[in-house]
Amino acid sequence: MKDYRVIVRRDIEEYKSNHVTIISGGGSGHEPSHAGFVGDGLLSAAVCGDVFSSPSSRQVYAAIKVYVTTKYFRIYLFARL
Repeated sequence: MKDYRVIVRRDIEEYKSNHVTIISGGGSGHEPSHAGFVGDGLLSAAVCGDVFSSPSSRQVYAAIKVYVTTKYFRIYLFARL
């Protein structure tokens, strides 16, 4: 999802059908730190904002849409305020 700067798991299709989704993100700053925490036992997705600014609501919504299925789903968002 390069247009929105959202990093998702490689195994997203099999993962989203039977796991709780955890999404976090923040400004890119010196390094987009949240991007390094996507993977097994960690985040399901990371949303990278502009340099020193939070991700936009459009970016966060794009990350949520990736994990929504027709089955029951649960998504947790973590924001640093």
